[in-house]
Amino acid sequence: ASYEATTRELCIKLVDGFIYSGTADAAGDYAQQIPVRVIAGILGVPAELSDTFTGWVRDVLEFADDPELRLRGMEGLITFFIEEVGRRKTQPGEDLLSYLLHSEVDGLPVEESVVLGVAALVLIAGVDTTWSAIGSSLWHLATHPEDRDRLIAEPDAMPLAIEELLRAYSPVTMARLVTEDVVFEGCPMRAGDKVLMNFPGANRDPEAFEDADRVILDRALNRHVAFGSGIHRCAGSNLARMELKVALEEWLRRIPTFRLAEGDEVTWAGGQVRGPRHVPVVFPRGSGSIPTSAPGTPAVTAWPRSCSTWTTTGCPRWWVAAPYRSNWRTRRGWRSPTAPSTPSKSFLTESTAGVGEPPVIRADAGRHLRRRPRGRSR
Repeated sequence: ASYEATTRELCIKLVDGFIYSGTADAAGDYAQQIPVRVIAGILGVPAELSDTFTGWVRDVLEFADDPELRLRGMEGLITFFIEEVGRRKTQPGEDLLSYLLHSEVDGLPVEESVVLGVAALVLIAGVDTTWSAIGSSLWHLATHPEDRDRLIAEPDAMPLAIEELLRAYSPVTMARLVTEDVVFEGCPMRAGDKVLMNFPGANRDPEAFEDADRVILDRALNRHVAFGSGIHRCAGSNLARMELKVALEEWLRRIPTFRLAEGDEVTWAGGQVRGPRHVPVVFPRGSGSIPTSAPGTPAVTAWPRSCSTWTTTGCPRWWVAAPYRSNWRTRRGWRSPTAPSTPSKSFLTESTAGVGEPPVIRADAGRHLRRRPRGRSR
């Protein structure tokens, strides 16, 4: 539960960073920022080092073809973990490294080399795999507005949708070493051969899934192998599911309408972990969600389409509608702590949006929310 709360706070903060620009890289600005920071919290990385730590991890995972960047990232991570292991022997915290360092197996303390190995495994297994799943899902929703609208209108459909998106866009292909000569389905393999287990291909098998190449958000029979199977099944699958779920919920809550930016290319990474590395999207600036500072805001709200339209006062309809009580109204020059901060000058503007999208309009800076006194309309 605590991981979900911190993940939700992180997603909200990330969206805050670009929501008023009307454009973002859904992969680089959002998806790739979430798992590495969640893992950093689990490993006890100090908040002030989160940006540096994220940079090290991306250098290692994203720039394998650049020896200088990869070396820089590896040196940073190795130095950090060696120093932290030494420090947390005497100054333990509430994190995975401290837990392992002060644990025993068969009456013996866990060796430092094992602790460092676990830290490396958590990073390798839990970062680019999860951000690939998040990025692929956002790409799908940007290109399939009917699925995006359904998840907004039916938030209860999210759990099944998560499983279907994992099936359709499985990020991981595992490698294995053949231990003995064998012929499988007419394909000879000899001891020592290296093979790739195509999990994404298995999840598109028409003999296992009806309409296998079609994304069906409420697919009930869905025994996918996105996380592998058997004794090697992903130990962090529940964490990855949580991150994907929260990431999509918070994005859709704040940015319910978005599409791919025209003239900018979506790029994908290949190899054993496949997912988008650049997903340029555009959306109405400020978008159509409630401000994050509003007290009592539910984590996920199925906003009706009218909530993202604009009133004759120049304010978004959600500034006047729920979750505020009916005696909230707007008046020029009044400030409220629940209203978003805006520049001092008016910036009520319109610009071209995509087909079916509302005009990009930003609220008049002089209009804010305030409760009308003594029941009178102000």
